[in-house]
Amino acid sequence: MNDIISNKKVVTRNDFLSIQELSELSLKARKLLYFTIANCKMNDKKFLIYEVNTEELTKILNVEERSVYNTVKKIAKELARFLICYEDDIKEECDYIPMFSRANYKRGKMVLKINDDMKPYFLELKKNFTQAHLIDFVKMRSTYSMAVWHIFQREMHGTYPMINQEIRFKLTLEELRQVTGTQKKFKQIGEFKTRVLDQAIKEISENCLSDIEYKNIK
Repeated sequence: MNDIISNKKVVTRNDFLSIQELSELSLKARKLLYFTIANCKMNDKKFLIYEVNTEELTKILNVEERSVYNTVKKIAKELARFLICYEDDIKEECDYIPMFSRANYKRGKMVLKINDDMKPYFLELKKNFTQAHLIDFVKMRSTYSMAVWHIFQREMHGTYPMINQEIRFKLTLEELRQVTGTQKKFKQIGEFKTRVLDQAIKEISENCLSDIEYKNIK
């Protein structure tokens, strides 16, 4: 697995992390989305067509080879329907843009191409962007963990703490609910912490070389 994901980073504009539709993706679709983003180069002028073979898919998605076709067929359909909403509340406008211009599986390969309209989120970024390690996301078993770690990495500037080093930052409950898509779920703070935040932090601590603690600030 290290051959296809080592040293690769998921580089996105910061506001991509809080897009509502992102939190609605399934775990496997989100991993494949991040894998595709990580294969983009920041200085690219346009998106290329990316091909992922069956062996790579089994490692990224943690599925057996015999079930790859049925799994990827569902993911391709999900990604092909994945829309981003550019919303302007002042003008009362909402423009839906498809994330992918191509998402299919044929001849043992997943073929993906990000829509060129998404360039402002991923290409030629000069400021206000996050670089997170792809390998961390591939290990995860929950979309909540992926979302929480991604926003943590934004605050940590894409780094891991050194030995005996602390990295401190503040996040609002509203931000955490936004990235996890739980604005209308687990409304009690205790339930949110138990069902979302604590579980995410436990998995992050196990997989991302970081011991994480938090405290509430009213």
